[in-house]
Amino acid sequence: MVSMDKAFLAKTQASVRGADLKLFVRDVRDRQGRKRPITVRSWSTIKDVKDMIQQAIHIPASSQRLFFGPLLTSGKELPNHRSLHDAGIYRSGETILLDIKVLPQLVQRSRRALALGLKPEFVLEGSGGTYF
Repeated sequence: MVSMDKAFLAKTQASVRGADLKLFVRDVRDRQGRKRPITVRSWSTIKDVKDMIQQAIHIPASSQRLFFGPLLTSGKELPNHRSLHDAGIYRSGETILLDIKVLPQLVQRSRRALALGLKPEFVLEGSGGTYF
């Protein structure tokens, strides 16, 4: 009886492990081409993958753009609501490209304000304040 329980447990753990995908995330702007591994479930959505990336490298999910496949042919961002299976990601070892969106206008305005000698106004409401 005990051996049957161990066999069932081993089979169950093997099926659960089979549901995990080990994906690699490569930042497009990284000149060294480093890939970071993440492990997700095969039924995860792109939003779930972005949340895992946020936990791993501390970049907000709203600033992430994910691409899969040859950029020359598709070139489209993976939408948050699609599952990995819908996006064509079926097996472990696939590489997802990560592009980080920055707000260039906000950065330019902040630099311009600093150059003019303006100091930020801090607000106690938690918004962080503004230069304008």
